[in-house]
Amino acid sequence: MVSIFVMHAKIKTLIIGLALAGAAYAGPFGLSQGMPLSAFQGKCKSTDQKMVYFVEVPAPNPRFKGYMGVISDKAGLGQVIALGKNIETNAEGVQLRAEFDSLCDALTKKYGKPKLVDVLSDSSAISGPDLWMMSLLQKQRELVATWEGKKDLKLPDHLRRITLRAVAVTSTRGNVALSYDFENFDAISAELQGGDDTGL
Repeated sequence: MVSIFVMHAKIKTLIIGLALAGAAYAGPFGLSQGMPLSAFQGKCKSTDQKMVYFVEVPAPNPRFKGYMGVISDKAGLGQVIALGKNIETNAEGVQLRAEFDSLCDALTKKYGKPKLVDVLSDSSAISGPDLWMMSLLQKQRELVATWEGKKDLKLPDHLRRITLRAVAVTSTRGNVALSYDFENFDAISAELQGGDDTGL
């Protein structure tokens, strides 16, 4: 009988521990500001960029094909980038814009109204509606939604900025990238730009 009570106590402790672990990393895709590289339990791969890793996330979204994290030894996780799946679209970008709008609506319901930029460069010669994708591909057009943490828009989970961006891969294929910047990201950016001046 004692052993049964002991076993129940152990199970209860395990359940509480799992719940607390989940609560510790309850931000976007199950990630949180400052997570150390060790928290990914080896489920990450370095890239050719300093502090940038391909990572596996606890709560993936089926609309994205992969994830990257900017992780500093000092500050931990500072940015999460979700890489959208490629979408075949027409020259007007109808299908790509539909995916962007769908994701933007979902994020707006959760975080509030974003700042939306949907603009063609004044100097662009690629201006026809049937050249929408081409102008996006040539970096002469932007379709971006941004949520900035400020007085009238409080972002949860220590988030400072959320950015949703339409990306052209070719004139008939594109994807939507989503990034979350935590409050510590500016410090990590400064760390990246500063380099190592040890011994100078």
